[in-house]
Amino acid sequence: MAAQIGVLPNEPDGIAFENKEFFRPLQAADILAWNMRNFMQRELSRGLPEAPSGLRPYFHVLRKIPTRIGFYRDSDLEKVAVDISDYEEREGKPAYKMTHKQFNEWRKRETSK
Repeated sequence: MAAQIGVLPNEPDGIAFENKEFFRPLQAADILAWNMRNFMQRELSRGLPEAPSGLRPYFHVLRKIPTRIGFYRDSDLEKVAVDISDYEEREGKPAYKMTHKQFNEWRKRETSK
């Protein structure tokens, strides 16, 4: 059966076992990236539905952690920007914590104005 579909497990240059001098094996990161790209292409072709379609069952194995997939629409990003502005106005401080380096750069910019 294997020979009929082209799998030659006993030959070093068969489909299942390529010569490593010429073919580099795929790593989990390569497979994960391909799956993410494929997933997003399918979602875009569906017109970015309200809920993302399901992931392939093996996708979770590539991540080794629970995975939830989604995407941001323009309206989602606009809401985040409004929420950040509202928070900063209400609390009087940035909506995120700056590192010391970021703070020093910000202070330098503010004092030079």
